[in-house]
Amino acid sequence: MAILVTGALGHIGMWVATRLLEEGDSVIAFDQHMAEFDRLATDELKAHSARIERETGDVTDPAAVEALFAKHAGKIDGVIHIASVAGVPAFTEQPRRFIDLNVMGTVNVLDAARTHGVKKFTFISSGAVYGTRQGPMKEADCPTPSDLYGATKLAGEEMTLKFGDTYGMETVCTRVYFVYGPGRRPDPMFPIYRWAFAPLDGVMGLSHESGADQMLDFTHVFDTAQGIVKAHRALPTKNRIYNITSGVAVRLGDVVDFVKDHLGTKTGITLGPGKAVPRGAPLDISRAKADLGFEPEFADIRNGIRHYHTWLQDSDYGKA
Repeated sequence: MAILVTGALGHIGMWVATRLLEEGDSVIAFDQHMAEFDRLATDELKAHSARIERETGDVTDPAAVEALFAKHAGKIDGVIHIASVAGVPAFTEQPRRFIDLNVMGTVNVLDAARTHGVKKFTFISSGAVYGTRQGPMKEADCPTPSDLYGATKLAGEEMTLKFGDTYGMETVCTRVYFVYGPGRRPDPMFPIYRWAFAPLDGVMGLSHESGADQMLDFTHVFDTAQGIVKAHRALPTKNRIYNITSGVAVRLGDVVDFVKDHLGTKTGITLGPGKAVPRGAPLDISRAKADLGFEPEFADIRNGIRHYHTWLQDSDYGKA
């Protein structure tokens, strides 16, 4: 038996797959860029290549998704559905494309799982479903997404839970938030990540007119992967939605200072006052701790900064 991971070459997907493999599972890795596995996969994922079945395809193509499940009929023990696009600026420029990916892509995977009798399904959602609300935000709070991205993630949650109710599937949704760390170099990422972490990779002198007072719940990708895998293994879970984050709100301007202190040099990162994105922090993770035994290793972002810096220094991944 194997666990199907969609979006397996994405930032989160690679570390979820790696953690599963490290814990002894076989993985069916599905990604539209799988033909470029040798270039896109981290060394940590490549180390387990013998137990990875690689499949290329797009979750927005229902025929391709059905073919995937048919090929592996009777072999898929569960699905961890990660394939999606994050709330980047391009989302509002191409809404139909990205809504199709985040919503109908999820429906396509759910329906194929239903058709082939796969009963365990974990959906990766986002803290964006809480919108601009200030934390701590709890799973029982009424979702109030403030943008299209958050709306697509809430729709994905509802589809996942209702498929579970209707077809007797064991389903769970994990809400992740501002994931950083190994598997991505910070400079090409969304501006907030560049301002916070780019100096760890030698990029200095960035500036923006606002953002210093932004409160964020940055989560190290290893903690994200840990929580997702724990939720999947716990199916059927006591609750059906879990916040999987550091659980700690940190001011973006302070993160800039933490990086400067860690490097022991001026970084030239200057941010003006105020917020940069319509998000609040932190997410409350007490439910995940109680039900899943989730304990973030990098709740203190200063530890995450040190770990990320070491990985960036030691890895050639993502270098031009």
